[in-house]
Amino acid sequence: MAEPARANQLTAPMRSMRESMRSIWGEQYLQRVAPWKEAITRIADREHMEPLQAAIQLANTTDGNGLAVVATFAAYVELVEGTTQPQAPGATP
Repeated sequence: MAEPARANQLTAPMRSMRESMRSIWGEQYLQRVAPWKEAITRIADREHMEPLQAAIQLANTTDGNGLAVVATFAAYVELVEGTTQPQAPGATP
């Protein structure tokens, strides 16, 4: 397992991908990301690998389809961090 600082450094760009997919898919985001999450989980289970390795393997099968790559890593973030609601601009945590 990666140390927390390194893990955060790795997932930060993926969180941005998740936000992009939320913007693109809107209210359908959770429904549309679900098959990607399932695919990552299936690959990880079948190949006995970590979900990140499975996400990378899945992304490598997209033939350069940028949207599919972004969806793959958005799904990975959902798997490891769960669904979080985007914060409204100006809201305090």
